[in-house]
Amino acid sequence: MSTNLIYYPLRSRHIHSLPPEMITDSFWYLSFTEVRYAAQVCQRWRDLGIDHPIFWWYIEATSITPGALELLRARIGQSKGRPFTFKVDVKGNSRVVERDLIDIIGAALHNVGDLSVSLDALVLMDLFAMLKYKAPKLKRLHLKLYSQDRCVPRIPLWYNVLGDIPGGLEFVHLDDILLDQGAEVMPCFTNVTYLEHCLPPSIEANFPAFVFRLCPSLKKFIFRCGRVTYGDPFTEADVEAISRLEFFCIDIAEAVSRAEFISRVPLNRVRDVTIARVLDPDSVYDFLAPLRSPFLFGFSLNRPPLSDSKQTFDIDVQDYRSRQRRTFAQFRSDYEHKPHAGEESCINALLENEEFHAQILTLSWDKSIGEPGLRGCSWGCPS
Repeated sequence: MSTNLIYYPLRSRHIHSLPPEMITDSFWYLSFTEVRYAAQVCQRWRDLGIDHPIFWWYIEATSITPGALELLRARIGQSKGRPFTFKVDVKGNSRVVERDLIDIIGAALHNVGDLSVSLDALVLMDLFAMLKYKAPKLKRLHLKLYSQDRCVPRIPLWYNVLGDIPGGLEFVHLDDILLDQGAEVMPCFTNVTYLEHCLPPSIEANFPAFVFRLCPSLKKFIFRCGRVTYGDPFTEADVEAISRLEFFCIDIAEAVSRAEFISRVPLNRVRDVTIARVLDPDSVYDFLAPLRSPFLFGFSLNRPPLSDSKQTFDIDVQDYRSRQRRTFAQFRSDYEHKPHAGEESCINALLENEEFHAQILTLSWDKSIGEPGLRGCSWGCPS
C-alpha cells in the first residue's frame, strides 16, 4: 500500500518578502523610538516606517537640541497635509526657542489638528505673533506659560489669533494666559464648545461674563483663579448665556469668594455644576437650592477639577426628576484625618445632616474609594 504525498517546495524566506501590510500592522505594537530602529533594517522598512502614523500622527517636542529639531521638522513634513497632534513642552528661555522652535510651530499650524504649547512667559510676544497664522484643521488648542511664582503676563491673548476667521476650533485650554475682556469678538472662538481657563491662586479676576460673548457656542466652562470680583449686575443676556451651559466648573482658592460666587452667580438653570474645595454649611445648601428631592447621591474619585490636586473626592447630588446635578469636589486628604483642636471641619455638611438620608433615592459608591461595607457600586435606599 503506497501513499502519495504532495510536496510543496520550501524556499528561503527573507524580510524583504514580507507583505507591507504585515510590516505596517507590526509597527502599531512599537513605540516611536522602536519604529526608528526598525526603519534602519532596509530602505523598504524605512519607507513604511516614516509613513506610519506613529511617526507623524502624534509629535511631542521636549528638547531643542539640533538633532531633536531636525527630527521634528522631518516628522511634521511627513504628515503631508494630514491632521496630526503636536505637543510642545519646553521650559526655560532660549534663543533657540525664539529663533527656531516657534517658527517650526508656525509652519505646522496649517495642518495641525490638536496643538498643545507650553513655553516660557518671556517668549509671549513671539508666541502670539506666530498664532496669527491660519489653522483651518485645528480642533483643540492648549496654551500654557511658565513663569517664576506663576506671575501672569498682563498682555492678553490677541483677539485676531488663528487667522482672525471662524474655524473648526472646539476645545480651548489656557493656563496662566489672560483673555481680552474688552474684545467684542474673537472670530476663532466662534465655534468653541469647551473652554478651560486656569489662573494661579494668587490672581484676582473679574467674573468672566465676557467669555460668553467671545464664545457664543460655549457648552462646557471650567474657570480657576484665586478670587472673583464683580462689576456691573448680571444682564439678561449674561443670565441666558450662563443658562445655556451644560457643565460649569468653578475652582476658587479663597473660601469667602467661593461663598460669594454661589450667592451671586445665577446657576439655577445650569444642568451640571461642580464647585471645588471646601464650602461652609450655608453655601452647601445654597448650592443645592435648584434641586428637589428625591436625590441620586454618589461618591467618586476623579482627577479634575482641582488643578493642584492629584485626585479629588467628589460628592454628587442629582435631582431625580430634572436630572440637574451638583458636585462637590474636595481634596481627598480632607477626609483622611480628623480635624485638630481649633481646626474647622472640612467634612461636607450633607454628610453630617441626619435628615438628608431620607431624601436619597439611590446611593452610588466608586469601588476605587474602598469597600463601603457592601460589595458593589450602587444600591437603593428607602426614601
